[in-house]
Amino acid sequence: MDLTHGTAERAHGAGRGTVAQQPVLAVDFGTSASSAALLTEAGTRLLKERATGSWTWPSAVCLRDDTLLIGTPAEHRKKVRPELYRSEFKRDIGQDAPIPLGERSYTPGDLVARVLAAFRDEAERLIGGPVDRAVLTVPASYGPADPRRHVMLEAGRAAGFGAVELLAEPAAAAYAPVAGKPVGPGQTLLVYDFGGGTFDAALVRLREDGRHEVLGHNALEDCGGSDIDALLLAEIRTRGGEAMAAALRPGAETAGARTAARRNALELGDFARRLKHQLSADSYVEDIFGSTDVVVELDRKRFVKIVEPLLARTVDCCRSLLTAAELTLEQVDAVLLVGGTTRMPAVADLVHQALGRPLRSVEDPELAVAQGAARWASYAKERHLVPADHPRGERPLSWHFAGGTVELVQWLQAPGAVYAAGEALALARPSDGSLWELRAEARPGRIVAQHAAVGQTVVSGDWLVTVGAPEAPGIPEAPQAPAPPGAAKPGDTVAWLSEGWLLRTVRHTRSSEVVRPALSADGRWLATGASDRTARVLEIATGRTLTTVRHSEPVLTVAVGDGGTLLASGARGPDARLSRHSDSVLVSTHGDWVRAVAVTEDGRWFASGSDDAVVHVWDVGARRRVASLRHESWVLALALSADGRVLATGDRDGTCHVWSVPDAVETWSIPYGVAVNGVSLSADGRRLANGVQSGRVHVWDRPRGECLLTLDHAAAVNSVSLSSDGSLLAVAPALWSAQVRAVDTDRLLCDIAHPEALTGASLSGDGRRLATSCQDGTARVWALTQEEP
Repeated sequence: MDLTHGTAERAHGAGRGTVAQQPVLAVDFGTSASSAALLTEAGTRLLKERATGSWTWPSAVCLRDDTLLIGTPAEHRKKVRPELYRSEFKRDIGQDAPIPLGERSYTPGDLVARVLAAFRDEAERLIGGPVDRAVLTVPASYGPADPRRHVMLEAGRAAGFGAVELLAEPAAAAYAPVAGKPVGPGQTLLVYDFGGGTFDAALVRLREDGRHEVLGHNALEDCGGSDIDALLLAEIRTRGGEAMAAALRPGAETAGARTAARRNALELGDFARRLKHQLSADSYVEDIFGSTDVVVELDRKRFVKIVEPLLARTVDCCRSLLTAAELTLEQVDAVLLVGGTTRMPAVADLVHQALGRPLRSVEDPELAVAQGAARWASYAKERHLVPADHPRGERPLSWHFAGGTVELVQWLQAPGAVYAAGEALALARPSDGSLWELRAEARPGRIVAQHAAVGQTVVSGDWLVTVGAPEAPGIPEAPQAPAPPGAAKPGDTVAWLSEGWLLRTVRHTRSSEVVRPALSADGRWLATGASDRTARVLEIATGRTLTTVRHSEPVLTVAVGDGGTLLASGARGPDARLSRHSDSVLVSTHGDWVRAVAVTEDGRWFASGSDDAVVHVWDVGARRRVASLRHESWVLALALSADGRVLATGDRDGTCHVWSVPDAVETWSIPYGVAVNGVSLSADGRRLANGVQSGRVHVWDRPRGECLLTLDHAAAVNSVSLSSDGSLLAVAPALWSAQVRAVDTDRLLCDIAHPEALTGASLSGDGRRLATSCQDGTARVWALTQEEP
């Protein structure tokens, strides 16, 4: 429909434009006539039949020698060899009986494939290249388990299409251009699709993004234009009397007589359709049938009386659909008339009188389904799936077998069971008849789900079981932060705790995903955010919550400043927030998800970065935006120097940028080629740390352009964090251990194990505390030195 719309250009986590625009042929295979529209990068074009220049092709075939003629050429030949002609075979789809054409027989699917192949040949001729994708429209009565759907899919493949989609005809029609005023988003339409062989009704709700939601559909398989033709034909035969009956009845049992009768019957069908079309424009018609000199007179009043019971059935079908969808007529904004049969004035009159809703029509009823299907095909990029996110703390286990396959003999652990590190989970038997234990990793866990049955043959590398962390991760915790054993006295040399000392564990709601936490410079305050849509600041020593902010979508990023009184947060939405004691101080508005925020320790400067590829920097006291810095792709990470003059950013396209905020210009950049997930600056802005998707970490002396430290990890680096003076670096790779290093000596000071893979880490300004988050849904705060009080 002529809606103002813009489809989303991306699905988060899946990349943008992942489906290249290939030519797609949308075919409305109808009972009496078919049409097609070809979608290419240049737009949509309807396919003309070369024999006539018509946009609609008769759904007819006729055999000539070894060639099966399609469309109008078949119609022309039917008078010569009527026994080799067949039309309306759409109604035979799903039946086993073959269709004879002379001495040959075809299945309905064979004939459909030949018609589709003719459309495909014409489409390829027009663009001079292959057309491999097709959208075939089918009646709404072809439900999910209907075998006729399989016939149509197989016919599409037999016609040479490598990828075939099916779309319900009334749903396709809802996408077609509408005559007159456009139909607006949010409206609900009742699509009244009266075609040549079936009647279909659908309730369709129009959406803001141009795509539509089908609320329900209903159909009559024996109620179409051809059924109106049959009623009219019976009326004509009655009026024609014995003269017409004789023309349709062979006078002798000879092949010639049978052919003549068959030829006359085909001609009578054409005659009835011609009268029907005339009565759509005139109130009275008269004509002579063939060579019989039988004059047929008919007025529209009588015609309406003949077809009225059929039209009443279509209204009943619409009412049944509304009842099933639990909608009233008042909730329907308009009835959309689709299909060639709706050209009859009697149809519009009856529908308006019976349903009492405004009527709308498409620009061309015969072509609406094909045009709409092509429009629907243009949204192919939006019909995709991204890998499912497993609940935090869950992971798959698989094993590699020397022979490639084994038989799963027995599960040794039931779902829900907790197992020890390296414990046997199952028994398997290779082809030599021996039994092998399938053991767990070198860490404890819990069975979440099993994906193979006992007795099943499984392949090397198959995902056989999902496991998670045990309920109690077994990490020592000191909720009230007592001094670690052997704590040093003031003035002693700093003694680093190689595995840290756990001060506090923070959880949000059950099963929430906790994002990278943030520590205040003095290490007293912790900011956390989670997929439960909350962000908060709490005091580490007491666990007291100082600030709580609720977003309408899952939180993606947090930061803390001004002695713990300021909380910066961003979520799966367009706004980044700076809050003090739960009250909004500043809102930074973007056009997409906010993935990164930063606030200086003194609370004067605030920055936010988004999937709209823009970073905004604000002077908080003046409530003034001082810079808007544009990137080439999503902004994943950012950091501010203490004075707010230097900004570092990392983007999805793989570049780390350094900016002069007062000048709003880029002063330095480092291309990595893969996503830059983490950046950090020392307080003076001189030292810069980067962590990227490939596992590489760099620390730079920025004014000198000198690389001070290079690290490589076996997994993507999710975040990096420098102490205020830039001498210490914390790294959170997507592994099970957080590391803290001395930048100048590359000395590993702390290596802290976690029960699941890390998602983030943050150092306090003095480097004495570390906050981490991991996939078990928790944030933790660690003391790193024995001087920790």
